[in-house]
Amino acid sequence: MPEYFQEDLVSPKGYKVVMGRPKPTEYAVGLSQDGVIFGNKTGAWTYNTRGPRLMHYDDEVERQRRMLCDTALAQIILDNPKYANPTISEVCQGVQLYWTDLKKRLGGATFEQIATDARHISNPTSFGRLPPAPLSKTDIDQVRGVIDGWMLQFKSGDLPKIMSLFDIFLQIYHSQETGVGTSVEAQRKANLRPEWYDLEASRGRGPRFKEKSVQDAIKPTTMPGLLSPDFTIPIAQPLERCGIDLLTMRTESRKRGTDMFLIQATKLQPAFRTMLEQSNMVFSASASGSTSSLLTSGKTFHPDKLTKPEALKEFLMGCVAYLVGGGMHTCHEVFVTGKLAGMDYLHGKYQTMLPESLTKSQHYAHWETEFWEIVRPDRLSPR
Repeated sequence: MPEYFQEDLVSPKGYKVVMGRPKPTEYAVGLSQDGVIFGNKTGAWTYNTRGPRLMHYDDEVERQRRMLCDTALAQIILDNPKYANPTISEVCQGVQLYWTDLKKRLGGATFEQIATDARHISNPTSFGRLPPAPLSKTDIDQVRGVIDGWMLQFKSGDLPKIMSLFDIFLQIYHSQETGVGTSVEAQRKANLRPEWYDLEASRGRGPRFKEKSVQDAIKPTTMPGLLSPDFTIPIAQPLERCGIDLLTMRTESRKRGTDMFLIQATKLQPAFRTMLEQSNMVFSASASGSTSSLLTSGKTFHPDKLTKPEALKEFLMGCVAYLVGGGMHTCHEVFVTGKLAGMDYLHGKYQTMLPESLTKSQHYAHWETEFWEIVRPDRLSPR
């Protein structure tokens, strides 16, 4: 049976352990190293007399907790790809079958073009980078061999590498096949990419730095997901309580979207901005167009699979591992695109977007308990 911390003005700690879940009338009022403290006596707790390890659960704590919640979910999937793999592996097979057929039809120059167009999978912003392909036009067999080597990644279980290749092969498909149009046109046709996703006037995404190249201005980091050294809330203990091993967790040095951009609220699409405001959610890089591309790739290379709700959820977990685990997007920014694919998303919540393989696991039980104030179904907001 789960337990939680309830405010207790008599206890020297300021809280006590209670079995069960917080009542609907109890909300997040404080934060300690042990976890969130719930109560219903607004302002009754004098936090500054309870010692330096207690924090008032205010707007900023809530935002940091949500980023930690998103990061923990993504990290669980990164470290345990089994929650996404049943569907991801079938899409991998579809891509492999396509490549086996395509390479028989290609000339040498096209191999070199494919390797050149796929250059972003080895740049500093990529999570799950692959070695760059040699681009020598005089050694096309070597380039072909590198692309063949990409196929081996589909058996590795490394979700960032796999999802990155799904994106690349969608581009390859639309560049090599006649009559299919562009990738963006396909995403529009499938209603997976609204026009505002690509409009500077609606994207609401501004550079964090004034330098000409934002990528050159930011520094790489190995911090997991959306976390940063600027966090003021405890981060190690919550991750450990979710069952994440801090010594073996999947991390990688990369340049993150969350470090590149600042919100330009006046330019942000109104409905999306309203969702952020209503739920005090974080802006990382706006609604996820990468998720649009990935979902389109999944539907292209295994069209029957993603018509099944559970398969769609498993595939979306691959997107979360890649994009949230990589620090490019928040879960909300991924989930709003998942909703376009027919998923039942209530903004700010998680459970309807997660596959049963995960929600029936101990990982989910630990994660849900740790972040109950955010994921709870009986309240729309933590406070």
